[in-house]
Amino acid sequence: MHIVEYKQFRDALRERYKSEVKQAEEEFDSQFKSYESQHGDYVKHADGVLKDLMANIETKKKAMIDWEERAEQRRQNAMEAAKRNKEGLENFQKQLSERQQLNMQGQNTNFGPLGKPWNGSTEGLKPTRPYHQLPAGLMAACIKLETKPFESVDPKDLQLVPNIQPSKRLIDALDEFYRPIPPTVQVKDNWIIGCLDDFFDAKTEALKNAAMRRKQSDQKSNSKPSESDTTSRKRKSRFSSARL
Repeated sequence: MHIVEYKQFRDALRERYKSEVKQAEEEFDSQFKSYESQHGDYVKHADGVLKDLMANIETKKKAMIDWEERAEQRRQNAMEAAKRNKEGLENFQKQLSERQQLNMQGQNTNFGPLGKPWNGSTEGLKPTRPYHQLPAGLMAACIKLETKPFESVDPKDLQLVPNIQPSKRLIDALDEFYRPIPPTVQVKDNWIIGCLDDFFDAKTEALKNAAMRRKQSDQKSNSKPSESDTTSRKRKSRFSSARL
């Protein structure tokens, strides 16, 4: 009897609060659907962030591989340059030895800074080929250290190098140039940083001396009386005693 009454009471409550129960169920479902949508958006955002991170990692891996390849190429180039420098030094020493042998056989090649000055004929030193086919280093003898600004070189001034023994200073410079670069020295593009400091110091000193010589020459020319002034003074002294 009590069970029947309970069921009737339950059904009556369900019927009475049917609309409230339905509204509560809809609100509950709506809340969970909102949670589900937010979770989906978060998953999409997390997937996008992970993809960006993975792409960034792959880009950095590729950049690291490229950097290692370039570094290896630079090392190879440095080793090849050192090898060429060593071969050039060996060839130069071989040529120097051959020149010394010629001296021992009586062929005099002792002209130059270490021997007597060159007084041979310059006819054989005039190049027969066009200037643009000659070594560029021949222009160095035509350009003075104090030359500034740029002045074009006359191809007629180009001369070949006479067969003379190089000076000790030149030999030391070549030896220093072809010597392998120590690993402790800072190098950029296979050139020692600051290797031209001596040249620029010498050029600055040459420009200073040239400017001083020009200044002294201008002072001498200004202090020397002109021919017209001398003639005027002579004419004045000639008639200065005359009375009008």
